[in-house]
Amino acid sequence: MPATRPATTRADSLPDVATVAEIAAWVRVDSRTLRAEIVAGNVPGAFRVGRSWRVVTQEYLRGVGGHHEAA
Repeated sequence: MPATRPATTRADSLPDVATVAEIAAWVRVDSRTLRAEIVAGNVPGAFRVGRSWRVVTQEYLRGVGGHHEAA
């Protein structure tokens, strides 16, 4: 099992509305993986702006139950 590392960005330092790339980097998944989860309706707080997706950070954190809270 690989060692886990703390997230490089604290949850409280994320912007109020983040891009898919920002959330994906914070959660450490590929942006395509996150985008697929958004399209499937599995990411709370996600919405479209033109052709881009954005995520309301606080809704996302509440929706995932704080599982990705960084120390």
